[in-house]
Amino acid sequence: MDKQKSDVLNFKRSNKKNPILFQDLEEKYKILFNNITDAVYIHSLTPEMMPDKFIEANETAYKSLGFTKEEFLNISPYNINPPEEMNKIRKRWDEFIRKGNVCFETMIVSKTGKKIPYKVKLHMIEIKNQKYVLGIASDISEKVKANEKIKIFDNNYKTIFNGIDDSVILIDIKTKKIIDMNSAATERLGINHNNKDKFTLDEFATLASPYSSKDVYKWVEKAINEGPQIFEWKRISKNSELEWMEVSLKKVTIDNKECLLAVSRNINHRKQIEEELLNNYQTIKNIMNGIIQTMEKLVEKKDIYTVGHQRRTAELASAIAKEIGLNEHRINGIYTAALIHDIGKIFVSGNILNKIEPLTKDEYDVIKTHSIAGYEILKSIDFPWPIALMIKQHHERINGSGYPDGLKKDDILLESRIIAVADVVEAITFERPYRVGFGIEKALEEILKNKGVLYDERVVDVCMKLFKSGKYKFEYSK
Repeated sequence: MDKQKSDVLNFKRSNKKNPILFQDLEEKYKILFNNITDAVYIHSLTPEMMPDKFIEANETAYKSLGFTKEEFLNISPYNINPPEEMNKIRKRWDEFIRKGNVCFETMIVSKTGKKIPYKVKLHMIEIKNQKYVLGIASDISEKVKANEKIKIFDNNYKTIFNGIDDSVILIDIKTKKIIDMNSAATERLGINHNNKDKFTLDEFATLASPYSSKDVYKWVEKAINEGPQIFEWKRISKNSELEWMEVSLKKVTIDNKECLLAVSRNINHRKQIEEELLNNYQTIKNIMNGIIQTMEKLVEKKDIYTVGHQRRTAELASAIAKEIGLNEHRINGIYTAALIHDIGKIFVSGNILNKIEPLTKDEYDVIKTHSIAGYEILKSIDFPWPIALMIKQHHERINGSGYPDGLKKDDILLESRIIAVADVVEAITFERPYRVGFGIEKALEEILKNKGVLYDERVVDVCMKLFKSGKYKFEYSK
């Protein structure tokens, strides 16, 4: 006799000798069986291998359906299966008979007629050479509710996703393939929604460089490695029309997968408005330049010896401003102001302006009024820069010895301090009615000597650097 048979025989003998121990084990089994949270039941089979009555069930099985144990053991599974589920259940039953086990989800009807969703596992077992079915059923009501909520959320998400007018595309960062795109995107790109997974990034680029497929991938890499990107893109639409797009790229994580969210919108209308504004701006700019040039000519007509003076001053002043590092907008303002900085001289007598002999004090005082006269002429014009104030201050000196207001240091606009240096350098370099031109060396000597006294130190240093390095020179300097 082998050891296993010996153990079984000894166990039976001990049960006969110790009936209390056997009863104790049976009681523990019942407690365990009835405290299982899943429904556990056993039912017999008909000779045709169809479900027959329940022969055993734990408390969860019958109580969860509202039955007593006696009531439950007098019915079969067919009594608690709803009619609409029978076709599905029969198919799973056929599979069970073939395999000996099966798992499926179905509805079970309680005693009161309430339908409860269950996940059912069936196993074929054998007791005393007789086949039975062991069933374990889990109430999945909470799971079904959760799935319904997910389904509703998913439907809402799809409604919102496809209701957005902007094109929205989700790209797998690893494979660079399209994961999903909304209806606006498929319509704009002219593709079937069912074929969206076949769409590639290369197809975004329908124009020659600089709008090539390489540029598409450059922007993608920038968004992945450097953070969100916004750029403008030009392509040919499905109707063979030029289409301007504004594209936003941002890295996101969906289902633990790193993706790139691309949102784009048609900006043709905006581009059209921008073009119109640019044309209007250019028109206004041309008109303004025409007015400025007219003002420049008016001064030169009045003062024949300053022909070219304002333009040379303007060119030098803008070169100094650029070297200092001012932005293009401020440089343009300085150039404009310097180009008409002597506009006030149109109110000064030509006899004084073109006098060959040295000026008297009274005559010099008259000439000194030109800066404030220029201010009065221009103050009502809405320039994009403080032109009138620049002109008013171009004869101020940082030690307060200038005119008309005796301003000092930072009370004087930087633009005016730049124009002041350029004005002096040009005036000394070229001839005047009452003297010959002294040349650029003499002019630079003057501003260097009075650096930090009459003239701004930084402006003087930059001006000196421009001429000494050869980066700048007057066209007709001596």
